[in-house]
Amino acid sequence: MLEHLRDPWTLMRGASLLLKPGGAVLASLLNIAHYSVVRKLLNGSFTYTESGLLERTQMRFFTLQDICNLFGQAGLAEMRYEPNEFLQSQEDARFVEGLSLLSDNPAESAKQLVAHQYVLRAAAADRNRVEERAPSRQLSFALRRVEWRMDAENHADQIVRWLSEGAVTARELRLAIERDIVRKEETAAALGGGRRPRGTGRIRRGLARLAAPGRRYGMSADPHGIAFITCVSDPELYAETLAYLRALTVPAPCAVEFIAVESDQGIAFAYNEAMIKTKAKYKVYLHQDVFVVDRNFLRVLLDVFGSDPDIGMIGMIGAPEVPASGTWWETHDMIGKVYCSTFGRMAELSGREPRGPYEEVRLADGLLLATQYDLPWREDIIRGWHFYDASQCMEFAAAGYEIAVPAQPSPMCLHSDGVQRPGIAYELERLNFLAHYGGRLG
Repeated sequence: MLEHLRDPWTLMRGASLLLKPGGAVLASLLNIAHYSVVRKLLNGSFTYTESGLLERTQMRFFTLQDICNLFGQAGLAEMRYEPNEFLQSQEDARFVEGLSLLSDNPAESAKQLVAHQYVLRAAAADRNRVEERAPSRQLSFALRRVEWRMDAENHADQIVRWLSEGAVTARELRLAIERDIVRKEETAAALGGGRRPRGTGRIRRGLARLAAPGRRYGMSADPHGIAFITCVSDPELYAETLAYLRALTVPAPCAVEFIAVESDQGIAFAYNEAMIKTKAKYKVYLHQDVFVVDRNFLRVLLDVFGSDPDIGMIGMIGAPEVPASGTWWETHDMIGKVYCSTFGRMAELSGREPRGPYEEVRLADGLLLATQYDLPWREDIIRGWHFYDASQCMEFAAAGYEIAVPAQPSPMCLHSDGVQRPGIAYELERLNFLAHYGGRLG
């Protein structure tokens, strides 16, 4: 089945999240490196067939190395496999022997050339064993060694390895820096720089963001700055969005800026990239197909934020509780409103009015989210295009901030999103969200 999917990597990541302790994934995959395919390629042919290695309905092809990468990237590191071999004749055996001599490892190459299919069992590595966890005290000790330059590079590398192995989470590291470290930005910068052990580049970049100028946890440099941040894949559509943003009334002494980010690594990654490009205190993260139609939008935003410093985020529509499914619109008590075309026609989607100038919610829709404090978007957890909003709401709540939906006589935003049919990518991200935040839904 995996060969017939456009994105088997996302499927495997989702499947790994469903495993109970001791559970495993069983699979069989055809080997595109079989000698019969190599022979066809040498003869200039890659003709699809009704069945077999080149079945015409296949979308993906795998060698043994590709299979290992597929399951390894899904966190299924403990893998055992058996090849089903197919060798048709003595002539084929001589062909395999000669071909294998061209490789760096002839014996291993010969095995892979005759493997028609691999049957495998893959299980997730147990990262909850005590000996694999980095105790909080060890993390604090290592951070202080980095801070006070006592064999700093080796201790920084150790911390990065803990992160890459899952022995320490990004949140645990942030909290440890806040709790134990005096020179917070300098220490985070030391973790983000220096040597890069293989496979830790993404983690290093995330650490570097913690140390970016003006990016101290929960603080920004310009108290009157407002940045509109959008992940853009359609420049023409974004230009229309900008026209509405530029028409907004900007209260004095505020100044606005517009930041567009292109990304093929998900919205959380894009928003993190944009966050470090601005010193604005207020950030409005919105989709490229959202038009802010209320000219007084910024005034409302600032009034709500100014009324209570505990309000960290504002959304246009949301839910006062987290439904068991994790999907905010399955709430029985929707709050707020927005114009949208989700159901095939542009109309007002509305819940009840907030009880007062605003009302606190647990989840808000990501069509537009405004913040007055900076918390990193969890790109380490949410790598796609769904549930980044729910994840960020959970992160703000965990940090002690409230999420609010303001009162709107009529919707302040129009979301030209078209008919939405959640597919497998949505479902896998939903399961991913529940796997990480399910314990906090109550």
